[in-house]
Amino acid sequence: MKRILLLIIIIGFAKLQAQEYINPCAIGKIQTYGNLFKSSQIMYPGDSNIDAIYYKLDLSINSILKSLTGDVIVKAKAVKDQIKTVNLDLVTTMVVSSVTSNGSNVSFTQANDLLQITLEKLYSAGELINLRIKYSGFPKAGNFGDFTFSSHNGQSLIWSLSEPYGAKAWWPSKDTPADKADSSEVWITADKSFVSISNGILIAAVDNSDGTKTYKWKNSYPIANYLISLAMTNYQQYDTPFEYETGKFMPVNHFVFPEQFSSLKSSLDLVPGMLKIFSEKFGPYPFLKEKYGHAQCLNNVSMEHQTVSSMSTFREDVVAHELSHQWFGDKITCKDWQNIWLNEGFATYSESIYLQAKYGDTEFNKDVLSNMSAAKSATGSIYVKNISSVSEIFSSQRSYSKGGIVLHMLRGIVGDAKFFQILKQYIAEPTLAYGVATTEDFQKICERVYGQSLDYFFQEWIYGENYPKYTVGWNYTTVNGSGQLTIRLIQNTNTLPQ
Repeated sequence: MKRILLLIIIIGFAKLQAQEYINPCAIGKIQTYGNLFKSSQIMYPGDSNIDAIYYKLDLSINSILKSLTGDVIVKAKAVKDQIKTVNLDLVTTMVVSSVTSNGSNVSFTQANDLLQITLEKLYSAGELINLRIKYSGFPKAGNFGDFTFSSHNGQSLIWSLSEPYGAKAWWPSKDTPADKADSSEVWITADKSFVSISNGILIAAVDNSDGTKTYKWKNSYPIANYLISLAMTNYQQYDTPFEYETGKFMPVNHFVFPEQFSSLKSSLDLVPGMLKIFSEKFGPYPFLKEKYGHAQCLNNVSMEHQTVSSMSTFREDVVAHELSHQWFGDKITCKDWQNIWLNEGFATYSESIYLQAKYGDTEFNKDVLSNMSAAKSATGSIYVKNISSVSEIFSSQRSYSKGGIVLHMLRGIVGDAKFFQILKQYIAEPTLAYGVATTEDFQKICERVYGQSLDYFFQEWIYGENYPKYTVGWNYTTVNGSGQLTIRLIQNTNTLPQ
């Protein structure tokens, strides 16, 4: 008797039931700015005639009036000769009262969210331009960025979130991740009831005679302007120091709402273990001379501000995600928002790496499969083509989940040992460390470690769209006592980069 069996199956990336999970790191950033900017609102990527060197923000904040008065120093080097004007990004609702250049009062204009400054002389390439801008206004959450006045348990609460285009909502800067300042300071003066938090280390906390208190924070590492932050309320401080070498400790400072401390303590106690795992996998924590920590806020915010993440949830995977950004996003920052996957895809896969190291392969595989499912619903290329849409930049399915899965596939190609060697060399690469990177920069590290070209991989997965779908059919027949197996494999056409 002749028996014929025909079975058609779908393998590979066959689409599972869609999951509408959105990474918490994406939620607050998208909600902050809405889905679409008008092109006139985006002056990115800043004035190419200058190279930012140093920012000092001296801010006075009135929580009752919801106002801000700023005195900001910007130091920058002229990039080319005959520089007479400089543009900084600042919304026109923050009204500038005076500008000095190297101590001389100079003229300025404000329009289209640009502060155009006429310098006191012509500057040559390499000369230092020393600007001081005084201004005041009423920062607004959303649209232009996020500087939020809120409350918790009857207490005033204020925080910032500037990624991607929000710094100009509350202070003047060159608004691009491509140009990191060498260092920064943030001084915050407000009612003495506030505990005010920012990047780096606290160098002074001064009680003033008018009932206010000034917190002076100093960061000595290179920093992108969108990572400069503040958070303020009646915080309770809880410390969980990290022993990064035998007998050597780095401060880990958590600033949380007093009424929630008892419920958050167990989550905060996990952080030294996370730091240990990531230090082993990626290399030393990048800001050992300063600190790591959290400043609690609201509104679904999870944001990797350098040395102090702003957090509205302390779920274990979210805490791990933001901590990993200190390596991927803060030490090495995407050069432009088109390459945001270098921040978010890496942090997403870092969650999986953490779960594997702590809980084993079962939890790791569950997390990878969850991201795989979400990645299948991604549209467009991982390389973001429309950076005027904040929801496109922070697409949970594409920039986060698919970006993470691309790293998982890369790990499968090169093997575990070389994959983690790639990550460590990428983070330590002298031309990239504490600077900025593109996909091509990362690809070069991968190929150097792997020893072979990976251009096909990056072209397909970063610049191409969709994912492969295969239709597999097979047919088994018996003829004159001999078996014959026929296999049919069809791959649907995909979208590749032009």
